[in-house]
Amino acid sequence: MGVLAYSESLAAELQALADLGKSPALSYRVGRTEAGKRYWQTEIDGESVRLMSEPGGFWRHLGAGISRLLPLDAWL
Repeated sequence: MGVLAYSESLAAELQALADLGKSPALSYRVGRTEAGKRYWQTEIDGESVRLMSEPGGFWRHLGAGISRLLPLDAWL
C-alpha cells in the first residue's frame, strides 16, 4: 500500500503519522525464538515486553477469522 501526496506539508504530516504508528508503544515486532516459537515484542508502560501468544481479544481474533473467509481482494 502506498500514498502519493503532491503537497510537501501533507507528505510531512503523513510521514509523522506513519512514524508514530511504528513506535514500539503502538505496534508489535514479530520474531522467533531459537526454538522456532513466534513472539510479539512491544512496549508497555515504558518497558519492553515479549508476548508468547498473539495479542488481541476474542472479538478481534473472531473478526480477523471472518475477514479471511470473505472475498475482500475483489474490493481492493
